[in-house]
This record gives sequence, structure tokens and C-alpha cells, in this order.
Amino acid sequence: MRGGAQAHLLEADDGRWYVVKFLENPQHRRILVNEWMAGGILPYLRVACPETRLIELSPGFLRDNP
Repeated sequence: MRGGAQAHLLEADDGRWYVVKFLENPQHRRILVNEWMAGGILPYLRVACPETRLIELSPGFLRDNP
């Protein structure tokens, strides 16, 4: 996907597609915390934003997809 964090579009076990950002992104690992916090605050303020989720990736997936 385009963008500074070099996110990836992944299909999870639940059949849904997620835009996934990793700790080792070019922006900084703080971007993940910033977006997690914004994902909690913005709906409270009634600002439209995508749902924020944490996902777990297997060690095998991470090894095979550097």
C-alpha cells in the first residue's frame, strides 16, 4: 500500500481484510501508538474513522514475509 508507514493489506482468519502497520516501519514505532489513540478518541468525538484492531501474526508469517 502507498504511504509512509508501508502498510500491508492482509486477510485475517476472520475473513476480513485489514490494513496492517508494523513496528519496523520507516516513520517510527510511535506512529502505531498515535493511531491507536486516535482510533479510540475520534469515535468518541463522532469523527468518522476506520475501526482500529490489534492483530496477531504467526512467527512463520513474519519469517516468510519480511
